[in-house]
Amino acid sequence: MVPEQQTGKNSQIHKEADIYKHVLPIGKLPNGLLAELIRPLNNPRMELLTGPAVGEDCAVLDFGGGWIAATTDPITGSDKEIGRLGIHVSLNDLASAGAEPVAVLVTLLCPRGSTEGTIRDIMTSIRQAAEFMGVALAGGHTEITDAVNRTVINVTALGRTSVNGAIATAGAKPGDALVMTKAAGLEGTAILAHEKEKELIAIFGADCVANAKGFMDEISVVREGMLAARNGVHAMHDITEGGVLGAVWELCTASGVGAMLVENTIPVRQETNLFCGHFGLNPLRLISSGSMLMACPDGEGMVKVLADSGIASTVIGRIFYTGELPENGLTFNKALKDDQIILMQKASGLVAIEAPDADEIYKVLA
Repeated sequence: MVPEQQTGKNSQIHKEADIYKHVLPIGKLPNGLLAELIRPLNNPRMELLTGPAVGEDCAVLDFGGGWIAATTDPITGSDKEIGRLGIHVSLNDLASAGAEPVAVLVTLLCPRGSTEGTIRDIMTSIRQAAEFMGVALAGGHTEITDAVNRTVINVTALGRTSVNGAIATAGAKPGDALVMTKAAGLEGTAILAHEKEKELIAIFGADCVANAKGFMDEISVVREGMLAARNGVHAMHDITEGGVLGAVWELCTASGVGAMLVENTIPVRQETNLFCGHFGLNPLRLISSGSMLMACPDGEGMVKVLADSGIASTVIGRIFYTGELPENGLTFNKALKDDQIILMQKASGLVAIEAPDADEIYKVLA
């Protein structure tokens, strides 16, 4: 065998061995790895219109006579409010596609030692959330298992959208405004309030913690998703793990564009700032179900549409061509690194934002 060929073969063997030593961090897979894993996937079915991609929340399928949006999501970071969270987080993915939620299927895995009362409480929460959102609880699976050491819920949700009416995360266009509903870190703040209740009450008081727990009542983004879909939105992405910056990153990656954000326009509530300050977390990288990110041609118009329905929202930035940096409404060429597709105007000046890492919540709950 030619020495160079042998060397190349050995190098590949060592590389393959190294991946089994590379321990991944808690949280969603890094986007680069995820993209590499799904890239070889083939689609043998003509019914699949939108398949797996970094940042895409839903698959869209055409069964003839109507389009179906489908998504699946687990809740692993918190035991508290897990039933309600599971339903709303999955329906939020449908909302990002502009789809009307129809049905959910739930898998519930509970650790050894779980009581009948605990299971009943979770199932009641699931049922009440499904009834509140007007969706059918169509089936699923429930078991006690040694495979988990805390309760895990996974919800698959199905929704209906009109033909040619599905909204893709990949639809953002240069010149679009970026609109964000509600505030950053709503879900993360509520989780911290539940999981670290005694500690936070001792520091910030019972009223503050009670207010933060109440953020859980704002977790759904179905109304804003349906409104935006009817009012010219180009792309949507619900803001989950990785927070606002992670969601902007995923939307830009899916759409092949860049974004410039203005930091002081991103709404963050007092409770979120207080809790993040205490635990040393970045609120813009904290899990944020309850907020929807939208790319649309008329940002202020979208803000008004949402406000007319009682939904607070803010223009937090704009979309631009990757490799160009917008400044004062103009653009000039500026090469960016492959992992710097987001720029943010901070008080100290314009900075490039790196690719998202594990969500901040895991610094506290891991």
